[in-house]
Amino acid sequence: MADNSIPHQAGIDTNATAPAGAATGSAPAAPDFNADRQALEALATETKYNIERAAALFEHIAMLAAAIDNAMYHGAGSIDEADAKSIDAVEIERLSIDVQTFIRGSVCRMGWMADLGHMKLRGCESVRGNAEDWLLPPTYHHIGSRPA
Repeated sequence: MADNSIPHQAGIDTNATAPAGAATGSAPAAPDFNADRQALEALATETKYNIERAAALFEHIAMLAAAIDNAMYHGAGSIDEADAKSIDAVEIERLSIDVQTFIRGSVCRMGWMADLGHMKLRGCESVRGNAEDWLLPPTYHHIGSRPA
């Protein structure tokens, strides 16, 4: 025998709304692309500023490295008088050359890396130039520029 009861008597809630995502016969609400676009624009702006900050830092490191390199090459960092009395002149000269060579080499590598990062991030002119300009000794750059 068929159930001819009224829906509310059969346990069906006629006042209930359709669950979220259920087909109701009307079109679903459009996604809010404006909020997504604003979030992406904010992220792009933050990324741009971070790149600018990193580039400025690389530029500063490269400039400092160039200044230290120039000072070391032209005689800064000499041994003080108290140390000079305890070792002979040949040892002082050797030690001075070793220290300056190590410091200059380290500073030049640091400068080259910072200069490279600066150029890549900003796409602009370098502080000193390429690896040859940073890592090879000044005498290399003067070969061929002296009159014969």
